[in-house]
Amino acid sequence: MVLTAEQHHSNIRIFVSAHKQATFPKGESILPVQVGAAHATTRFPNTLHDDEGENISAENPRYCELTAQYWAWKNEDADYYGFCHYRRYFDFTDTPHKENDYGEIIDSYIDSRTIAEYGINDKAIAHAVDGWDIITTPLNDVRRIGGFSNLKQHWDADEHLRLNDLRHMYDILCERHPDYKMDADAVLNGRTAAFCNMFIMRKEIFFEYNEWLFPLLDEFAMTTDFSKMDMQTTRTVGHLSERLLNIFIAHKQRTGADWKIKRLQCVHFLHPEPTAILEPVGQERGRVVPVVFAADNNYVPMLTTTIYSMLKNASTNRMYDVIVLERNITDENKRYMRQFFARFSNALIRFFDVNRYLAGFNLTTSNAHISIETY
Repeated sequence: MVLTAEQHHSNIRIFVSAHKQATFPKGESILPVQVGAAHATTRFPNTLHDDEGENISAENPRYCELTAQYWAWKNEDADYYGFCHYRRYFDFTDTPHKENDYGEIIDSYIDSRTIAEYGINDKAIAHAVDGWDIITTPLNDVRRIGGFSNLKQHWDADEHLRLNDLRHMYDILCERHPDYKMDADAVLNGRTAAFCNMFIMRKEIFFEYNEWLFPLLDEFAMTTDFSKMDMQTTRTVGHLSERLLNIFIAHKQRTGADWKIKRLQCVHFLHPEPTAILEPVGQERGRVVPVVFAADNNYVPMLTTTIYSMLKNASTNRMYDVIVLERNITDENKRYMRQFFARFSNALIRFFDVNRYLAGFNLTTSNAHISIETY
């Protein structure tokens, strides 16, 4: 009898690395992890943390999302270990979606529509993962990205990455594992790779990969001067692991591992931030008068005049909660308005972005004076 993915109930854990708060899809298979928690000023209440148990959380500025990978390796037990980012997830469906040149599906918000469209739920994850040995993002051709002839040229074109760091890592790899030289040459001189440091692996492979990967990265980190690097270049260790993943898989396949490898598309969410909820303000809510406007950036002068006129003639015995529903009022204009209205001690000016609520609707109007925000 062959079990289906739903009947098999493999223990699949997809760890979602996050250094800022985001909307996280719900599911037993999906585990958000705050990375760099050891030095974070705010501890997320709705995630796991990479500084608990055996960890390298303090190395996050250099190791990036690898601190979540190390933490999961040392502290979690699963049949499958997977890694995504707070803004990038696998598309777990069988439906092809349009990609950009970087091999990413671009979408806006993490909500019920997109979670369903890309199958970011326990049932779809089990169906997509079970029975495979490794899952990565699709192999992307660097000629498609920028006309590069190989991965080394692609690396060198990034202003924050240095070719001598890639060479240093190559030398460490060839010294520690001479049998990998052929595969390193093939990958780095080749034109295709799976990017984004996203993968799902069976437990045995995941452990073997980490036992191979982290000593390489640690030697690189110990023998490299990070003191004069800018913040982006400091993240070189994370970028190196992207290339090393491809070299590891290439070597194991060439030497007879015969793993079943699947490539799933990657979806990049432009707005992964949590859904804002408009709450009342003030303890004495009987005294608070909510006043709501809808406006866009073009209407800021008229909006400011209207609010000023209202507050100038309003009762000083009441508190006014002035809410502006908007999508594109600039931070500069918001700052000017807050400063201008600071003279009114009985008023609070709040801006509420309605983009998420309007997403997916084709809203039109024949009246030029009525903006989309009015809906």
